[in-house]
Amino acid sequence: MSPSPISTARRLRSTSKASKGVPSSKTKEKSLKASGSTRKLAGKKRERKASSGEDSEDSEDSELESVKKKMRRLQAEIDKATKRKEAARKASKLFKLIALQSHAHYIQ
Repeated sequence: MSPSPISTARRLRSTSKASKGVPSSKTKEKSLKASGSTRKLAGKKRERKASSGEDSEDSEDSELESVKKKMRRLQAEIDKATKRKEAARKASKLFKLIALQSHAHYIQ
């Protein structure tokens, strides 16, 4: 015999809640009957959340500093590329000048 459709629906509902991390009513009751050490931990978590505003400012500052460092590195790479291009232009002008002088020397 197959299970009734109602029991199947209940079973599916209970497994879907468990898979989504939704606590059952029994779990909620157990959490309300917490021991003193658990309450202390909950108090520490509240303290951490209260001080997290300061941490977020620190993290924003550190994030800003890391972005500034990346910008400096990128600007240095751009400057290097610009210097290379300028050096290549000067070298090509120099080679052209040498070629013209040697060609003019042959003509004389």
